[in-house]
Amino acid sequence: MTVDEAISRIGGIPSRPSLYGGNELKLDLGGFGDASQNNQVVVIDGVPYQQGDSSENRLSYIPLDQVERIEIQRGASSVLYGNGAVGGVINIITKSTGVDPEKPSANLYTSYGSFNTSDTRGTVTYGNKKFSLIFSGTNRSSDGYRSNSASKERDGKLTFKYKHDHFLSSIYVETNDLEARMPGSLTLSELQSNPRAIYSGYRNDVWNNAITQVGGYLETDINTVVVRFNARHQDRLVRYVATTGGRQAWEATDFSRAKSTADIFDLNFKKNINSMLGSNTLIGGISQNYWNMTGVSTASCCLWNSGASSSSGIYAQNDLKVTGWQTLLRLGYRSENFTQSSRYITEKSANYNLHASEIALSQPINKSNNIYIRRAKNFALPNTDAVGNSGFAATNPALLPQTGFDREIGWKFHNLIGTKLDLRYYVSDITNEISYDPINTINFNLPKTQRRGVNFSGEFIPLRNFTIGSTIDLRKATITAGTYNGKTAPLNPNTFSLRAKYNLTDNQSLGTQWNYVSRQVTSADYNNLNRIPSYDTLDIRYSFKYSKNADFSAGIKNIMDRNYYSYSVIDWSSTAYYYPDPRRTFMVSARFMFD
Repeated sequence: MTVDEAISRIGGIPSRPSLYGGNELKLDLGGFGDASQNNQVVVIDGVPYQQGDSSENRLSYIPLDQVERIEIQRGASSVLYGNGAVGGVINIITKSTGVDPEKPSANLYTSYGSFNTSDTRGTVTYGNKKFSLIFSGTNRSSDGYRSNSASKERDGKLTFKYKHDHFLSSIYVETNDLEARMPGSLTLSELQSNPRAIYSGYRNDVWNNAITQVGGYLETDINTVVVRFNARHQDRLVRYVATTGGRQAWEATDFSRAKSTADIFDLNFKKNINSMLGSNTLIGGISQNYWNMTGVSTASCCLWNSGASSSSGIYAQNDLKVTGWQTLLRLGYRSENFTQSSRYITEKSANYNLHASEIALSQPINKSNNIYIRRAKNFALPNTDAVGNSGFAATNPALLPQTGFDREIGWKFHNLIGTKLDLRYYVSDITNEISYDPINTINFNLPKTQRRGVNFSGEFIPLRNFTIGSTIDLRKATITAGTYNGKTAPLNPNTFSLRAKYNLTDNQSLGTQWNYVSRQVTSADYNNLNRIPSYDTLDIRYSFKYSKNADFSAGIKNIMDRNYYSYSVIDWSSTAYYYPDPRRTFMVSARFMFD
C-alpha cells in the first residue's frame, strides 16, 4: 500500500487515478473535483507542498514504513497553512523528524502483481545517541491497465538528523523521477467496446516529471519558547508529449517543457502560558513562499510561457484551556500578501492581501466524549495555469481570489478499549470559486457555491482479534448564484466505506474493505446533463508474519471485477469522455527487516 492509498482508504477521502498516469491517486478532501489540488494542502514534516500551477503533489513515492503518522484535518485551515487550505489539510509526519535518533536497521519491501507491476523499496538507517543517517529508495514499474499506460519511477532520499543538548536538526536531499505514458480518454462507444484500449491519436502521449529538492528544519528552546525554522527548495522539470483536439479536424500532438523552482520558509514559535483563566498554548510565525516557472512548447498557441508568485504571511493562534471546566477556546488569524506575474496578466504583476481567521469552542462532556463548534474563513489564489486559461478569452474578466466561510459542529468519542467515533456537520459558503469552463476553454469564477454535509469515521473492536472501521461522507454541493444557480457542482459524490481486520492467529490476519461511491455529475458539466454512475469495489488482503524479520502478504483489489469509471469530463461541444478504472488486480509482497 502506498501513502496516498492509505490516506484514501483509511481516511475515507474520495480519490481517482491520476490523469498523469503512474501509481498516483488524485485525492479530493473537500469535494472540489478537478480543482482539488488547489483547495487542499499537503504538509510533509511541517512544510506545505504547493506548486504555483495546477500540477499534482505526488505522494505515492513516500515509503510507507518511513511515515510516523498521518493527520487529516477536514475543513478550512488557512490560519496555520495559508493559501489553498479550503477543504482541509493532509499532514504527513515522517520518521526523519522524530526526536529520538534511529537505531541501526534496514528493511526491504518488494511486490509483484497484475499488469507486470513490480515495486521494490528499501530503507537503511544508522545512528547513535546524537545523530542518524536514513537512506530510502524506490524502484517501481508497471505496464498499466490500459494500452499506452506503462510507467516507471525511481526515487531516493538521504536524511541526516542531529540531536544536540540545545537543538534538534534535520536536513535531507531527495530525487524523484517518473515517466508515465498517458492513454487519454475514450468515447462511450470505445469504452463499451474495450475499456483497456486507447484512441490511436494518443499513442505517443507521455509525461516525465523529475524533481530534486533539499530541505530540513532547526528547532530549539529559548527560555521555554520552542522556536522552529523549516525550509525547502525544489527544482522541477516537466516534459511531455500531449495530443489536443483528439478526433477533431485540428488534432495535433505537441512537445512541451517546463522548468520551475519553489522555495518555502517558515519560522514559527510555540509558547505555553499559564494565566488566571487557564493554560494557553500560543503559536505564531511568519512564512515566505517563492515560485517561478518558464516553459516552451511546439503548440502554436503557447510557444512560450512564464509565471511567478511570491507570498509573505504572518499568523497567530492561541488555545486557551479554561481551568476547572477544561473548555478549549481557539482564536486564530492570518494575513498574507501575494504577488503574481504571468505572461497572461496585462499589468506587470497582480497584488493581493488576503486574510483568514478561526474561532472554535470545544467542551469535554466526560473522559470519552467531546463536542465542539467552529467558524473559519479561508482563501485560495488562482494559480498561473488558471490565470493563463482565463487570458485566452479577451472578454473574460480577470480571475479573482477565492474566499470561503465555514461553520461546523462536531462530536468525538474515544475510549480506552479502542473505540473511536468522530461525527461532523458542516456548511461551507464560497465566493468566487475558481472553476473551469470547457465550452469556452477558460477558467472563471463561480459567484457563489455552498457545500454542506456530514462526515463520520469510526473504529471499534467488538472482539479481541477483530477490528471494524467505517467512514461516511454525505455532501450536497450547490451553485447558489449566477448562470448555473441551483445546479450541482461536478464531482461531488457521497461515499461510504466499511473495513474489517481479523487476526486469525498471532501471526496471520485477514483484512477487507468495501467502498461505495454514489452517482455524481460529470466534470465541468455545470448544466448537469451527464452523470458518472455509482459503483462499489471490494478489496481483500491476507498477511502472514513469518518471523520478527519477515512478513508476507497477498491482496486482491476489486475482487468482484467491477467494470466502472471514476472520472468523466465534457469538452467544448458538451460531449462526454471517459477514463476507465482497473478491474480485478492481484498483488503479492514480502518485507524483510534487519537489525
